[in-house]
Amino acid sequence: MVRADPHLVSFGQARGDIPLPCRYRLARFTTPFSEESLGWTCSFEISAFNVISQSGRYFAAGVEVKFAVGTIPTESLREKDYIKFEISHGGVVGSDGSAHVWGSDFQSLFNNVLIRCNFDPQLVIAAFCIPKCGISVRFRAYDEDDEPGVQVRMPGVSIAMTKKAVFNQPLSSYPKSLCGRPDDTDTLYEDRGQEL
Repeated sequence: MVRADPHLVSFGQARGDIPLPCRYRLARFTTPFSEESLGWTCSFEISAFNVISQSGRYFAAGVEVKFAVGTIPTESLREKDYIKFEISHGGVVGSDGSAHVWGSDFQSLFNNVLIRCNFDPQLVIAAFCIPKCGISVRFRAYDEDDEPGVQVRMPGVSIAMTKKAVFNQPLSSYPKSLCGRPDDTDTLYEDRGQEL
């Protein structure tokens, strides 16, 4: 989870800050496709990106969900096998050329797999999910209209997935994926810092 300006909480509950305007991989993992008879696997790479506000604060400005599905082994996937969706305060833009403004719910198909994004106007959250892969990514944008340093609603990114998710070495491990793996400890960042 990435929240506020931006504070990271890994899958293993380690905590750290990312005070830089940059793009960074949060997680890379696979999940089984719900129709087991097909033998498909869902492959995900999720990144967040930070920007600096006019008031000089860093914040998570958006999230990119990169998704592939099929029988191709994850290590053999190429860029053309994926579809990407970038979610930010402006809405959702897909690598397939689709674009949806913030607040416009939509559904899409990729390799006949349903992708859905719903916006909650009261909570100001975009909920991006692929039900047959057991994943949901939620994003709330930083509100530039709020008083500097005071956000009425906590901005950020959260990732929820099936318990059957598989985090393969080495790309799902810190530092290649900042959220690490579920079996990491809450001292992940301190431990890695000492190793350096």
